[in-house]
Amino acid sequence: MMLVVAVPNCQWGNLKYAKFDGRDHVGIGAWETCSVIFESEQDWAKTRSECSQADLNTCASIKDCKIGDFSDQKGSNTDYEKSWVNCRKICSPKAWEAHCISMGCGGSQHTVQCNNVTKAVHQDFQVSYVDSSEPAWTAGDRCRGVGELCDNDGTLGQVGGFGWASFAFACIAQMLLVAHATISNKARKLKVLVASLANFAVSWVCLLVCWALFANAVGSKATCTVIDASATGAVRATGNFGDIINASGSYSYYFVVLSWLLTTLVIGVLAEHIYALRKRGPAQKTADDAAMVPKENASPADVAAPAEVPEAAQTCDV
Repeated sequence: MMLVVAVPNCQWGNLKYAKFDGRDHVGIGAWETCSVIFESEQDWAKTRSECSQADLNTCASIKDCKIGDFSDQKGSNTDYEKSWVNCRKICSPKAWEAHCISMGCGGSQHTVQCNNVTKAVHQDFQVSYVDSSEPAWTAGDRCRGVGELCDNDGTLGQVGGFGWASFAFACIAQMLLVAHATISNKARKLKVLVASLANFAVSWVCLLVCWALFANAVGSKATCTVIDASATGAVRATGNFGDIINASGSYSYYFVVLSWLLTTLVIGVLAEHIYALRKRGPAQKTADDAAMVPKENASPADVAAPAEVPEAAQTCDV
């Protein structure tokens, strides 16, 4: 059931941003990517020149920040966040961070507050600006093919393919497991159990390949179209896919890993049960089974001579 939720869902990876950042989240699946950003046309961001000290003094100022223990007070983080948002269109995160630290606001958490903001918006990948009059994407459906966002769509498609294959074999295994309970013949029941185990094993392998492919994709280079930290348009982001999606994976990936662990448990229990049945050897015939055996085919033990009736019991008192 987890695979039905996980495999087609656009939650294999996420482009997630802090609330104050304002950029919309993007969900990435095996075949599709979904976000509200696709509902409107998006232009390419223009190359940003480094802002001047005068620009920073104007946009990054934080009112009364040098009074008392300002940075230690609850809620002061919002003032630092607003300072960055005011500068984002003209200044880079690094330039703003350096200026923020140099302001020397009161309290012991001043540097930490500046660092927290830049960590939230930092782009741990190479950014390239596209000089084109054509938009990065046109307005349309909220969900698009993942190839419109990232160039590793082929690998992600394979991840989804093995996920669905695992689900198919798991369904067959489950049906065989249910069917074996309705079979009275013990030899046939054992064969059905072995077939169920074999399908669970194939499902387990498919899940492992699915897991390994996505883990490899996370550590591999990829190029994706994302919204720039300035929020003025789209840019090309090149780097490890895991750095672009800000994590090693999202809910779909975790569900696949959990499904693999549960399948491992099922295989272990089923294999132990089959081993115990085979170790017992052929089951002993019941009285009913023995009665159904023709006399000419029966063993001497199955055909017992009728017990002798005492002579006294054969007479009847008149």
